Amino acid sequence: MERIEAVIGVYPNTEPLFAGPHLAGDVTVEFQDLSTVVKGSVRVAQTLGLDIFEMPVVSYLVAREHGLAVTALPVFVTRQFAHARLVRNRNVGVDHPKDLEGRSFGCRYWGFTDATWARGVLSESFGVDLDRITWITTDDETVPEVVLPPNIERHPDADLVAMLISGEIAGYMLNIRQVIDDPSVGPLIEDVEAAEREWFATTGVLPIYHTVVVRDALLAEHPGLAASLMRAFDDAKAPLLERLDTGAVRDGREQEIAALRDVVGADPFPVGIAANRASLEMLLRLCAEQHLLGDPSPLEDLFVASDG
Repeated sequence: MERIEAVIGVYPNTEPLFAGPHLAGDVTVEFQDLSTVVKGSVRVAQTLGLDIFEMPVVSYLVAREHGLAVTALPVFVTRQFAHARLVRNRNVGVDHPKDLEGRSFGCRYWGFTDATWARGVLSESFGVDLDRITWITTDDETVPEVVLPPNIERHPDADLVAMLISGEIAGYMLNIRQVIDDPSVGPLIEDVEAAEREWFATTGVLPIYHTVVVRDALLAEHPGLAASLMRAFDDAKAPLLERLDTGAVRDGREQEIAALRDVVGADPFPVGIAANRASLEMLLRLCAEQHLLGDPSPLEDLFVASDG
């Protein structure tokens, strides 16, 4: 039987997948840990060197529009609200997100999935005109072919945190788990928890960050592969959900998921297009509004259609 590797991150909702090989249709799938997801996604986006791999969802959408021959499963292994990632310099007159217009804001790169959602919070919830902000980036885009809007300035040697503290930029998009311990830096949105709850109550959207993609040739060769993989991901989250039900969370990551669950309901990691339609449709619209995609394709063309 053919053996295929699936390279993804180890998370509380995926950990059981690494216990041993999985029978998926007519192939055996072995899950391997991708500890540096972003670097891995850059490599595979450029070389297509893997069969099944985790990828930031915006990188996937942009790479696919530029010809990457993969299709995503409607499986989203990381999810989180973006509100807490937005910070400001307290001393430059930015008291409301709308005050960012006419200022500069720092983030790693334009097609950063986390930043796409954070910019969506600014535009959707606070009416910020994103085109009136100068965006300062440092990293290469994961898809080099993407055409960036004119209000983006790339400074590869810049220290964005130092620029924020000095007031050279008014705001900044924190990387995951990044903390800036300086009295000049504070949250852009003061009551983050209330804002997250209002966002979800209004939109029904829990932002999706990483998806799992499969080479199109592999999907064509093995028609049962996608459905088997989706069942495996759906089953893998069951021990986590049980721990959350009983309060037996093991670490800080699971505590974060428990807090997320208090807002969004019992299952923060639903599988399938239907269960994620609101989040997917908003993300496609945000990508188009932020000049990352042209005319987005139907969801059923971008993700394996399991449930409509």
